Amino acid sequence: MVVCALEEAGLRYDLKLINILAGEQLKDDYKAVSPLGKVPAAVIDGKPLTENSAILTFVARSAPESAVLPNVGLDPWVQAEAQSGLSFCGGTLHPQIRGLMAPQRLTTGDQFSPIREKSTQLAHQSFTFADRRIADRGWWIGSWSIVDVYLNWAFSAALRAGFDGASFPALLGLSQRLTAEKASFRRMMEIDARALVELGL
Repeated sequence: MVVCALEEAGLRYDLKLINILAGEQLKDDYKAVSPLGKVPAAVIDGKPLTENSAILTFVARSAPESAVLPNVGLDPWVQAEAQSGLSFCGGTLHPQIRGLMAPQRLTTGDQFSPIREKSTQLAHQSFTFADRRIADRGWWIGSWSIVDVYLNWAFSAALRAGFDGASFPALLGLSQRLTAEKASFRRMMEIDARALVELGL
């Protein structure tokens, strides 16, 4: 979603691919940028910045005329709703998706099914909330923002991990809507597809 935000903002950037399946995020050169080995990370004027919500907020504030997040001149409540959406995606959904996709990262034992089961239960609750919100408002804050792209990433990742998304029609249609309405999303998807080929995945 960071690439989508950069494309939407019209900011110049250089993209460096990190193959997390090969463990490149754990190598010393990458951990010099992101000490916890988390992806994505950004280097801005020589300074590292980590965490999706922080990077997305920086991009949005660097191009306040864009629609990445609500403009700083808008009602503080709208800004807070956008921040709530970023926090929901990063702090609530993202750990649940990790439990679905890589439960071995959440335990020192070898019993993964309880983690997947609990993660599925929690994700179902979270996606129920998100699906109703998107159905009611159209977009997370009522108009498009990068929160919608983050939410779509989370739901798509859950589906790839085997999550049953059949009862979430608004979320099922989100990717198609983003593709139809947002050129920045289409460019991100093209970049993602090329990256997968380049990484041999």
